[in-house]
Amino acid sequence: MGIRLGPLKGTPGSTISMALRGLDELQQALEDMADEDLDLELEDAVFAELEEIKEASQEIVPVDTGRLHDSAFVDVRRERGRIVGNVGYDTPYALYVHEDPDARHAPPTRWKFLEEAFAVAQAGMRARISERVRAFLKRK
Repeated sequence: MGIRLGPLKGTPGSTISMALRGLDELQQALEDMADEDLDLELEDAVFAELEEIKEASQEIVPVDTGRLHDSAFVDVRRERGRIVGNVGYDTPYALYVHEDPDARHAPPTRWKFLEEAFAVAQAGMRARISERVRAFLKRK
């Protein structure tokens, strides 16, 4: 077992490539070591990241009736073996308020409220999730 380089592929004048082999075995070894607990830890980490984005966006989402603010959601689930996470707002006018710079945005609220919150969180997201996984594996 181990990660190794596959053979060089290509022909003169074309792209050449090498594949990594053994990734399936590494993934299986990680799965054997952690069972479903690692999957749950990853889902929790993704949920925590998206929840932070939701909360940050709610600080700057425009509020008129409160319906937009209250429609914020986080959804994390598995689809075809992959973790899929979504954060957003669920009203018929959410996209309009998010994308229209001329819509009513009384400070500190503003347009692009979700995009801005995501951009701020994205900077350290990979590192935070990786740290959670490392800490989890050390506990195993």
